[in-house]
Amino acid sequence: MSDPRETRRKSTGALYQQGRVSPSLGANDPRHRRSAQARLTSELTGAFVRLDEQGRVTLDYDALRTQLQSDLNLSSDAAVTAAQLAGAYLTVSQGGALDVDYDTLRADILNGLVTVTDGDKGDITVSAGGETWTIDEEAVTYAKVQKVTASRLLGNSDTVDAPIEEIAIGEGLDLKAGELFSTVEETPQIVRVLDADASLTTTASAQPWFPSNGSATLESSTAYLFKGVLFFNATGVAVNLLFDGTATTGSIAYKMTGIRVASGAVATTDRTGWRTGTTLPTTAVAATNATSGDGILMVEGIVRVATTGTFTPQLSFASGGGTAYRNSWFALWKLGENTITTKGTWS
Repeated sequence: MSDPRETRRKSTGALYQQGRVSPSLGANDPRHRRSAQARLTSELTGAFVRLDEQGRVTLDYDALRTQLQSDLNLSSDAAVTAAQLAGAYLTVSQGGALDVDYDTLRADILNGLVTVTDGDKGDITVSAGGETWTIDEEAVTYAKVQKVTASRLLGNSDTVDAPIEEIAIGEGLDLKAGELFSTVEETPQIVRVLDADASLTTTASAQPWFPSNGSATLESSTAYLFKGVLFFNATGVAVNLLFDGTATTGSIAYKMTGIRVASGAVATTDRTGWRTGTTLPTTAVAATNATSGDGILMVEGIVRVATTGTFTPQLSFASGGGTAYRNSWFALWKLGENTITTKGTWS
């Protein structure tokens, strides 16, 4: 059985031969410790390993944490603790140097082993110990969304719920300056057409163009464009134009043209005129002369409605009566708010 003292003697001698221990200094001499510490530090190749003041090999957590935060773009309060770095991330090189398996550690952090602390990170709020990441309301701006092809709308053209997609602009539509508009004349929203001749009352009082269903209900705070053509017959009397209804208007303006046809004569335009005001003109305005026979009354204008109510195109005869012919019509188009001044590309 070997003598332990002999073993220690041989070991010490080996150290002397390798220059590891000075024969003139004791192993616990501070000068020897500093010399050994400097020598070990120069021999260690690990980027995150250092010797502390007591000569112990330790991990440089501050350097490792700084490198991780820079490499992974973590916030300064991201949790990278000593406990998370222990064990599986320590390696020993072939030369015996202690280091950290940085590639494995980095991959595990990316896989969620190292969590981000709860809290609002700007556009994202982290909760549930880093497990739930929620985009803040209104954080995704238009600038952060992918670019959209020119002259396209976003929506869902499928028959079932589906992700957003680009939608092409169809024929008859155009998209300019942030507004979608029709390139053809819009269909009127309110239309009345006679499908059969109708008798007009034998009286000088005002009466609707259409003996039945003669009034349209208009929306409040809305401007309308209106047009109408009345084909009629009256004997020896002038035809007058006027309007009535329960709608409160801010203003109205219109032009009118009247044509009378004497028996066996060529039709001629015999009266034109216009009128403007703030209320519906319930006073009769002569639209045609008193020639006996057929006639046409045409009107076109704009009315701005303040409060919802009815709107009734009317006519009157100085005396007697007549007939409103089939296919006489009146139509209204909604232009927009009753304060409208422009629509489209006016500048």
